[in-house]
Amino acid sequence: MSGGNVLSDKAVEELQAALRKVEQLMGTVKPDQRRRNIAVPAGGGFRRAFCKDYAGEGSTLDCYLDEDGTGEVVEVNFDILGPSNNLSAASPLLSDGDPIWVKFWNDAWYCTHPFDVTEECDCYEEP
Repeated sequence: MSGGNVLSDKAVEELQAALRKVEQLMGTVKPDQRRRNIAVPAGGGFRRAFCKDYAGEGSTLDCYLDEDGTGEVVEVNFDILGPSNNLSAASPLLSDGDPIWVKFWNDAWYCTHPFDVTEECDCYEEP
């Protein structure tokens, strides 16, 4: 992989554990359902949001709630594991329209998926 971003084994394990926890809470989302409206629990439960733009500087991103392009726009907070607090330096890198799970807590929206800081490296070795 030339010029790619690589996560440490520990970071991958932490992300996989967090994903398993979310899947246990929400049930597994099938690939063909990822960009659809999905029924979610009412009364403060998890909601689906869609990124309004590409990830940039900072740890927040405006997202459409429930429907891509037409839902209510809310500011979503992201937990980023590592020394940077910028989504543009975190993995997975978010793009316009990407679906995420969010929860309203303490008067703010939070993404349920943790993000890890990526590192630039020259990982390619000649065969």
